[in-house]
Amino acid sequence: MNAPSEVIYRLLEPSDASAYKHLRDASLKAAPEAFTSDYESQALNTPESYAHRFGPVEQMRPGGAITLGAFDGNGSLLGALTCERDPRTKKHHCADIVAMMVAAPAQRQGIANNLIANLVYLVSRNTDLKLLTLSVTASNAHTVRLYERAGFTSYGQLDRAIHVDGCYFDKLLMQRWIDKQARP
Repeated sequence: MNAPSEVIYRLLEPSDASAYKHLRDASLKAAPEAFTSDYESQALNTPESYAHRFGPVEQMRPGGAITLGAFDGNGSLLGALTCERDPRTKKHHCADIVAMMVAAPAQRQGIANNLIANLVYLVSRNTDLKLLTLSVTASNAHTVRLYERAGFTSYGQLDRAIHVDGCYFDKLLMQRWIDKQARP
């Protein structure tokens, strides 16, 4: 697939639920070692079960979540990235980046990089968040480098964090402090 001539980045809305579910199921099935969730159990979820992840940035109150999507010029969902804010009072300043997904034909075209940059910019300008955290499969060097280029640093590793098809995979724990000067 050639790089899309136009990619539009916007927050997902409830009307995007079916497209999100399709992208999520395909991603979980194609790269099970990249996700903590598994395809078999997640495939049973309805598109509507993800509705709590969709909505305006004001939804990023403690315990809330937003999902940023990348769409081609025809409106097809190419990628998505969810950010979930911690609900606990002492951790209101923290949020976790989860569920980074880019459709296989659209990978290696800068979409994941732009999703991260746009999400950091969005939360830095519209919330009082101070810290973003994530976990990434430690053996996925390409994705680790992607997060490092986006300003994330490693602060630990969870050995044997997930078990897939008889193999254990470690998760690298990463963080990025948010400054108000962030740019997409």
